[in-house]
Amino acid sequence: MKSNTIKTLLAAAASAVLLASTGFSQAAGTWTVGIGAHNISPKASNSSAVGGQRAKTESDTQPTIAVEYFVWQNLGIELLASTPYRHSVKVGGDYVAQTKLLPPTLSVQYHFVNASKFTPLIGVGVNYTTFFDTRSAGALSGVDLDAKETWGFAGHVGVDYKLTERSSLRVDARWIESKSDIRVNGEKVGSLRLDPIVYGAAWVFRF
Repeated sequence: MKSNTIKTLLAAAASAVLLASTGFSQAAGTWTVGIGAHNISPKASNSSAVGGQRAKTESDTQPTIAVEYFVWQNLGIELLASTPYRHSVKVGGDYVAQTKLLPPTLSVQYHFVNASKFTPLIGVGVNYTTFFDTRSAGALSGVDLDAKETWGFAGHVGVDYKLTERSSLRVDARWIESKSDIRVNGEKVGSLRLDPIVYGAAWVFRF
């Protein structure tokens, strides 16, 4: 009886080890590259921009690339980059500006390997957003409009679904802290708080 119990426990332990190998356990020194597309969706209500009125910034989707290096088992450092995003800004329902931005984000993240093909991940980091090619329109047409670069906290959650021994499909979302000072003809007239949710999907290759 005792022998059968021990055999059963050993078999269960062996099965657990085999099942655990289903996920992507990342050893130190592993690199991954993720190619995909992400949408930047600014918060619905932004800070005052001009004359105390609220500004609304429209969303945009662009191709992205994420490179991650694992410094410890399942613990990696990731850099997310993209092609330039383009956002139109409304004040009082009228278009007043358009700007482009690049929001590279550096994160430390942990991957929760388990007994399935799904591997959740969570991360925290810092975002740097730089604005360029900012153009005025509508009520601000003809003025010199500028948005100041920002630094802010970034939180990241996602899940990988294993496709092959070296690739997976990732869906994820980030919250980024981003508040930019707005200047008209060199003078600050307000601020634009984006604080966007950045969500999308990517094909991730491990090597």
